[in-house]
Amino acid sequence: MERLKVSMITICYNAEKTIAKTIESVLNQDYENLEYIIVDGGSKDHTIDIIKSYENEKIRWISEKDNGISDAFNKGIKMATGDFIGLINADDYLLPHAIANLILACHECTDVLYGNTIVNDEENELKLVKHAGSVEGLEYSLPFIHQSSLVSKKAYEQYGGYSEKYKICMDYDLFARFYRGGAKFQFVNTVVSCFTYGGTSCRHPFQTIEEDISIAEKYGLSHSKAMRYKIKMYTKNSIKIVLTRLRIWKAFYCLIKRDSIYKC
Repeated sequence: MERLKVSMITICYNAEKTIAKTIESVLNQDYENLEYIIVDGGSKDHTIDIIKSYENEKIRWISEKDNGISDAFNKGIKMATGDFIGLINADDYLLPHAIANLILACHECTDVLYGNTIVNDEENELKLVKHAGSVEGLEYSLPFIHQSSLVSKKAYEQYGGYSEKYKICMDYDLFARFYRGGAKFQFVNTVVSCFTYGGTSCRHPFQTIEEDISIAEKYGLSHSKAMRYKIKMYTKNSIKIVLTRLRIWKAFYCLIKRDSIYKC
């Protein structure tokens, strides 16, 4: 399946502290048929200088003001020429062999490939392997982290890109729309990326829940189920905030998430 071209996209803004690791994780992939697109939102720090230092035939980049995360994602998708498209944010990175592991397992009719993710919670000195769930979980929320997925260009053309209506859960809205539209999802049991805990969804957990519930109801979840899920998530996140402040979040996280400690 290596004949398939893969486009990786990174959106960034003032990412001078983390962008180099992200870029290197893409350029060091052992999958040859690869292009890399960087969409910068007009950074004021040294991000552009760092991007320029890595310029080669695989990289294309732009730097201009955007209308938010979804708009930046969509710009990159429009620029992409690959058969499959992946998004890796500027404070995250791909694991070695990640792209090859996904593409070589790809079935002919697959629209979305997805795998497992390392969650790096630097504040609590914790790394976990977050195991992706079944796509049936899209009834409530996104069962995998989008940095660990590849989406076919045809699927974006058929089902559309990221909605600018949502400021946090635009990835859940996109994959729920794909699923309801009949897109074919394929799980590959491999760790694809490392996600740095502390982004927008992590900083605003209750706003994230509200968007999740709104999207779930839009795609058919009953109001009663939505309310039960909302209560569950509010309770869990409230407990998390308390335990994080008490510095005993690590053990509780492993218990409720049923994820495993990642050992380098």
